[in-house]
Amino acid sequence: MQKYQNTSSQDAETQPARAIYKALSEIQEAYPDEPAESEDWIVPRETLQASLLARAVAVLRIMSRLRLDKQALQSLLESGSLGDDAATMLEAKETEIRDEAFQIVREANRFHPSWGRLIFENANQISSNLNHRDILLNISKQRTDEQAKMRQMGMNVPELKFNIKPVAAPTS
Repeated sequence: MQKYQNTSSQDAETQPARAIYKALSEIQEAYPDEPAESEDWIVPRETLQASLLARAVAVLRIMSRLRLDKQALQSLLESGSLGDDAATMLEAKETEIRDEAFQIVREANRFHPSWGRLIFENANQISSNLNHRDILLNISKQRTDEQAKMRQMGMNVPELKFNIKPVAAPTS
């Protein structure tokens, strides 16, 4: 707990994505008005957009986790297991993440006026795909864990009629 109190209030998961985007955009700030095709762009526009999109994905994943945490916190508050200070901390974190999301939209609108509306739609699709991929890649591990539990309980483990192997994502 002390470790988290000593760190800044920024979430450790969004900080790398934000730091990468900030570093790239600071490098590019010397040439803010050059067209995207210009040789004067030190950092390619696509790289800046991709890093901003990665930042949006990280924020969405945190927002999703905060929603789940809020539900659990609410039941703990109702039972009296936690004090109001925990709810205050969670609300502060929600506000911070919401501000981060608004900042991302403003940055996206700098690239193109309509991209501010679309960036979180794209980030949501990416986040969903990442969640599905994580689930699919963990199926074999989950099955192995369940088999070990069944063996511990003295139960027979049913044999599969087909083989489950995680498939690596194709690289292009």
